[in-house]
Amino acid sequence: MVNNAEQSVLHCILKDNGLLQEIKLEPEHFLDIRHQRIYKAMQRLNKNNEIIDVVSLSAQLGDEMLFVGGYDYLNELLHIVAKPEHIYTYERYVLENYKKVRIKELAKQIKETNDYEEIQRITHEMNELTLDEQKNDFDLIDILAEIEEEANTERNGISGISTGFTELDTVLDGWLEEELTIIGARPSMGKTAFALALAANAMQKEHCVTFFSLEMSAKSLLKRMICSIGRIHATKMKDPLKRFNEADWRNYRNAQSFFSVYKNFLDIDDRSKVKVQDIWARVKQNVKKAPDKRHLVIIDYLTLIEGSGRRERHLEVGEISRGLKRMARELKVSVIVLAQLNRAVEQRQDKRPIMSDLRDSGEIEQDADKILFLHRDDYYDSEAENKNIIEVIVAKHRNGPLEVVPLFFDRSTQTFANLEVRQ
Repeated sequence: MVNNAEQSVLHCILKDNGLLQEIKLEPEHFLDIRHQRIYKAMQRLNKNNEIIDVVSLSAQLGDEMLFVGGYDYLNELLHIVAKPEHIYTYERYVLENYKKVRIKELAKQIKETNDYEEIQRITHEMNELTLDEQKNDFDLIDILAEIEEEANTERNGISGISTGFTELDTVLDGWLEEELTIIGARPSMGKTAFALALAANAMQKEHCVTFFSLEMSAKSLLKRMICSIGRIHATKMKDPLKRFNEADWRNYRNAQSFFSVYKNFLDIDDRSKVKVQDIWARVKQNVKKAPDKRHLVIIDYLTLIEGSGRRERHLEVGEISRGLKRMARELKVSVIVLAQLNRAVEQRQDKRPIMSDLRDSGEIEQDADKILFLHRDDYYDSEAENKNIIEVIVAKHRNGPLEVVPLFFDRSTQTFANLEVRQ
């Protein structure tokens, strides 16, 4: 059974390379040393954005081919009877087998040591392994009890991380853990500015924010946040010594103070090339650093995330959105992903976005728990009546209403505010 499950996982990856990004196995989870080496080689090929097949594996393994059984064994893996759609079942078997063996090893280690700190470390690892197993068990009575407790608990405010905007919080119930939210807009509509406002609002409530900026440097992002928080005209920020007045300098210092106070609640990853597994690793690290805090993950933007390069782009985007949704669930975080809209919206008389305007939409609509669009009349018509008003269109809401929430938006300072308190 052990070898069958491990072989099935490797077979599925050979058949569909994209599955490697969707499972959480590590080489040490394979009990067969041959499979550990093959899986490591697969990971290296995937990291280098290369196809994973028998030929590329043999080249990657090199001298190790002798130890894994050569071409004959790789061909055997390719032709075993297993279905890629069942990979999560095979993955579960591999993990269960690994945990059983590892727990036995740890129990033996405890018997062989008298070191208190070592015993604590081993006990902690055993608890982690057994707790992780328990998380996968379905207990109807326990879950019904949790629902009953929630129903009889008086709620103060919202369930999730506050957006910072009163009406939007009422509609969305905040950013909920385990949820994937897509925010779509045309270029220059204000989606990055909106994302930065959401980040600052979350930080102010002492929630941790991990911001992935694939298009803009961390320095540029922070300059924009300073303008927004300090309500400083963006053009003045280009040459503060010449353009700042006394009030600007005061606002600038206030914005700097904001970051001094909340510096431990923001992490920016500004690598231009990043894959889902890179995002997962960074977020997991931040969750471990602050396990008692809520975590908001913001990614700017979806189609800049690298795929495997071996499938049509719309299929790759589907893989990426599934991977991000899975990350949200596994790590118990709220994930917001910005997305570009295609040009179709420009051809219509009513230019408010709809679902089909999402680029490479495909499975994005299925994976997302919430889909929001940003729309400004004055983006298309400088003489529009609704100047400085941006509409947040809730186009999909898995557990709530579909609404349009208007907010005030000052383009010069990239500042958002509730309409009633926009002074």
